[in-house]
Amino acid sequence: MKNLIIGDTSPSRCVSFIQTLFQMEWLPTIRETKHLPCKLPALTAQDGNDFMTSGLCNVVRQLVKLAVKNETEGAKKKQLETYLGYKQGCLKACAAVSNWTKFCEVEFPLGVERLIESMASNHHSINIPECLIKLNEEFTIPKKIPNIWKYHKSKKKDMLVKRDGVDLTVNKTDDVLKNLLCNMGFINEQTENKRIKLVIDDENTDIIYTCGLNMTIADLILCFYIFQVIDKMSCLCYVSEFLKKLKHIHKWLILCISKPHVLKAIQSTLKTTLLKPCSGCQGDQEYFNIEEFVQEKTYISFHEKAPNPKQMHLRISNKLPSIRSKLTHGDIEPCVSSCEQGIVILDWNNMPDEINPTQGDLNVGRSLRKRQQIENMVTYITSLLKAGDKVVDFCSGGGHLGIVIAYLRKDCKVTLVENKEESINKALSRIQRLNLANISVQLSNLDYYTGAFDMGVSLHACGSATDLVLERCIEKKASFVICPCCYGSIRPTDNIKYPKSDLFSSCINEEEYYLLAHSADRTSTDYESTFNKEGKKSMVLTDFDRILHAKLHGYDVTNIYSMIPLDCSPKNNIIVGKIS
Repeated sequence: MKNLIIGDTSPSRCVSFIQTLFQMEWLPTIRETKHLPCKLPALTAQDGNDFMTSGLCNVVRQLVKLAVKNETEGAKKKQLETYLGYKQGCLKACAAVSNWTKFCEVEFPLGVERLIESMASNHHSINIPECLIKLNEEFTIPKKIPNIWKYHKSKKKDMLVKRDGVDLTVNKTDDVLKNLLCNMGFINEQTENKRIKLVIDDENTDIIYTCGLNMTIADLILCFYIFQVIDKMSCLCYVSEFLKKLKHIHKWLILCISKPHVLKAIQSTLKTTLLKPCSGCQGDQEYFNIEEFVQEKTYISFHEKAPNPKQMHLRISNKLPSIRSKLTHGDIEPCVSSCEQGIVILDWNNMPDEINPTQGDLNVGRSLRKRQQIENMVTYITSLLKAGDKVVDFCSGGGHLGIVIAYLRKDCKVTLVENKEESINKALSRIQRLNLANISVQLSNLDYYTGAFDMGVSLHACGSATDLVLERCIEKKASFVICPCCYGSIRPTDNIKYPKSDLFSSCINEEEYYLLAHSADRTSTDYESTFNKEGKKSMVLTDFDRILHAKLHGYDVTNIYSMIPLDCSPKNNIIVGKIS
């Protein structure tokens, strides 16, 4: 059984809306607690904080899954599952890799919050935020819907629609709801009983919702946030103009709230009737402005084209020598330290099967290399640990590293933080079989973990995730033992810019830094090849920039080590930092 933890924030109100929508009054709900080590809203295990889920999209997904699990009727269970999207993948990926999750969890709530603030201070010439314009444009672009033809043209389409819980019916608005929508300014002659048209596979096909044929949790989250904006509008004139400016959102909203239980849940959560009688406004006054955005990316599902591998190879070959030369002239000469105490060799044969990577999904060769990687990490981690320390294993995956630490050092507490549900479930299963009492698990992005800790560790955190882990450690003044990975995937974020250190910034620019990072990915298992040696040099330089950044924040013990043996992983650097 779970506990739902909410606060007085818009994400928490959105989660309350989902709870009301799916009639989950049976789920215990607790108001904000100061002792929870994560951002709200959150779901925790009733018997303690051994497992928790944090982040709007993660919590909403888990609520739907709980509703499905609690439903006994087969048809209703199928219908509830459709809210999770195709193969239950809607908003499943983390915000760092999914445009839709980032939009629903970060960009849209922030944009709505700023719009509400603008409406409170201004009564006209209010700029509609970019996030609403992006959503409006999303309804105008071509989409591909999985299995669209089997529901429309298959000989067994009726059986398939029933089996999968797909809703292909046109939403007809009854008279009571129609009058309500008219009073709210949602229906006029242009929008009544019309549907949004998008192109699928070069055929004109009706699309109802953001993800296709069925309403999903993405629709529910975005719909609720828009109604929070409408709820703050002073009269019908504002609502009417707002919807005219965003005509595609207007049509989509009608489709969303033509399901009476959705509108009822919104009204119940916001504690309002949403009726906005006009108070004698001037009919010709303009309340909202839509700014023209110069950037090309004006819709949510836009994906930047990946660099052409051949072109990237040529750019690296042409520019890498000059980049290295600039760093050398800037007196940047990093070195790799040697492990003085020797690598710890674990007695895997006498340890429980749940700890040994060979007992998991890895093949023999990979599980052997994983054991060697863990031994290298454990060597540096245990050398810095003290009794009673709190260790957080960020981007923990299935818990290969964190579970070993918890098993070896029962005098310390370990938390696994991972955003992949499958990996967390594997880790939980292993922990339960081991009966470990000093380890907890959090399903969330790493930046949603807010608890205090003494050491942050991470084994092969991809790209910028390594730098996010490093920043969390710097923020908490915690020691760190990090093995970076996927250097070419480094991207700037709202809080992280590259190069990270002042010394590197004085020698090379951002574009040159990304070329250096891309060249670090040219490592391979052929350790004597020229490419591998050049890749290793670039790895060391990139990690040295991270070390210098840590030194600027008070870390006086910092080193770069190489794993032993080198062939346990092409990405074999370990960066270690400590504040004495």
